[in-house]
This record gives sequence, C-alpha cells and structure tokens, in this order.
Amino acid sequence: MWQKLNQAWQDPVKDSWWKVLLLIGVYLTSQILAVTGLIQYGLARSGLESYDLVGADLSDLAYIQPWTFVIMEAVGLVVLILGISIFGFKLFDWTINKWKLLIGGFAVYGIMYGYLTLYDQVLIAYNPAFETTQNQAALRISTQGAPFLLTFLALSILGPIVEEILFRGLLMKYLLPQLPWLGLGISSVIFGLLHRPANVLEWGLYAGMGLIFGLTYLKTRRLEYTICVHIINNCVAVMMMYGL
Repeated sequence: MWQKLNQAWQDPVKDSWWKVLLLIGVYLTSQILAVTGLIQYGLARSGLESYDLVGADLSDLAYIQPWTFVIMEAVGLVVLILGISIFGFKLFDWTINKWKLLIGGFAVYGIMYGYLTLYDQVLIAYNPAFETTQNQAALRISTQGAPFLLTFLALSILGPIVEEILFRGLLMKYLLPQLPWLGLGISSVIFGLLHRPANVLEWGLYAGMGLIFGLTYLKTRRLEYTICVHIINNCVAVMMMYGL
C-alpha cells in the first residue's frame, strides 16, 4: 500500500546522517581515484607524461574513453553497495512484483515524458536556437565514437542505479529520515546542479526530473520504482543519441 507523502521513513539507522555523508565522501573519492587511474593508464599506453599532453597525439589516451563511464559507474556502485551493507541501510525489497514494477515505471515515465516535452517548449521560448542542454551536449561529445553497448550499460543501467541510491536512497531516506519533504527538496536541488546546467532554466529542467523521481519514491517507498523510471528515461535518451 502506498504511504502518505509526509510520513517519516521507516527502517531507521542510528546516526544515519553522518554515515550518509561519510559514504558519499568515500564514493566521491572512489570516482576521483578511478578517473586518475584511467588517465594514468592512457598516458602509459601513449608513452607520455602529464606535462607532454599539450600538442601530443592523444589517440592512445582516447582509447580509454569508451570505458571511462562504465568503469566509474561500476566502481561507484560497488562502493555504494558495500557501504549500504556495512551501515545497514535498507533500500531494496526484492519481493516486489516485477510486472507491477514495470507497469508502474512506464506510467511514471509517461508523466516524465510529458514534463520534458513541455519544458523543452519553455527552453525554446527563452532561446529559439535551443537544441539541447549543456549536459546532454557534453554527453554526446564524450561518447562520440563509443560502442553503443558500452554507452547503454554506463548511462542507461549503471548510471540510474547509482544516482537513485545516492539522491533518493541516501539523501532522501537516511540523511533526514524524519523530514521527508526537506529531503525531497535537497535531493532535487542537488540533482539539478550536478547535471551541469548552463543557466537557471536548464537547472530547473533537471531539478524537476529529480522532483518527479523523488515524489515517486515518497509515494511508493520503493527505490526500485525510481530506478525503473530512471532507466527507462535514460534508455530513451541514449537511443536518441545514437539515432535509434
């Protein structure tokens, strides 16, 4: 049964707020180390030092690009799962009905699609030359030439799982378990900011998406629903990037 939106979160963990912040800090550190390691690997393949990058042939360094997102998301997911297990955070219910999950996911995505379509019109009205957001343009450039399956795995599967654990599971449920609406607001604001918006309107687009994900989580109290909606949304976006 769906819960009231303003009901405090169940499955409390003692002093969960600092455990959430610590886990997020460890996650961010893992991402920095993963990027550093990938760059060093690319430099080793190229036979270059970091100070030789200017004007050098970076074809070997670019070799790692298709794997960058996959490795970063995989490392991040492992760190988060280990942290969740260590601290006793309860985020998943494996008894959920799969058909109900899929149907609910597509239903919420229909709302998301309508929101994105309307918001695109706002962005076009503000800037008639608007084609895509700064974040989406950056993703297209960074995945240019990358195999579809690698991009799909990183952005459509691993990425949504990691983001939902971070923004909805940790920030909403365990940072402020007694204040669900404040958790919703904080997670939506940060979600918008971390998608590299070029202006306030672009931030509003992503913050609104975060709000829809968050309301879905508040309503269902099941992280699996928000992950499902997020995966569907990103699958559509990636297929459009590849002209499918």
